[in-house]
Amino acid sequence: MSPEQASGRPVDGRTDQFAVGLILGEMATGKPLFRRETPAEVLAAVIERDPEPLRQLRPDVPQGLDALVSRCLQKEPARRFAKTDELAAELAALAGRSRHGSPGGVPSSPRAAVSAEILPAPSVPPRPAAPAVYHVQTEPASPEGAAGRSAATTSWSSLTGSAAAS
Repeated sequence: MSPEQASGRPVDGRTDQFAVGLILGEMATGKPLFRRETPAEVLAAVIERDPEPLRQLRPDVPQGLDALVSRCLQKEPARRFAKTDELAAELAALAGRSRHGSPGGVPSSPRAAVSAEILPAPSVPPRPAAPAVYHVQTEPASPEGAAGRSAATTSWSSLTGSAAAS
């Protein structure tokens, strides 16, 4: 839940960007960014505190991903992306650099790879203009880094629509 939603202020599509930042941060670090003892303490932290930068929690997180998540998690919606399409484009550009930065699309360092796809929305009646579906996947760069873990994959839809209360 975004700070504006948790404090009862008006919300818009940038609330979804905060949620995407939380999910990406958790996928990259393997733990919630606002973990506290009680739900009330979690909401208070979301409203009042900034999470630790991803690279402090996990130094091998690409700097671009850290910056993108940090922007998504800004307390003031005006400091996030103006439109979610901008977030998707920056994420796709980051994924392109991570996946294609070395021959064969395999990162040259043992960092986690980042990939992103922007899929066209299905044409399902009665919604003539369905929103795009965003898919983000992180995975270890090598089998040795996997240590038996499977890649974390999350899909989001309706990111460009208005936020619904959770």
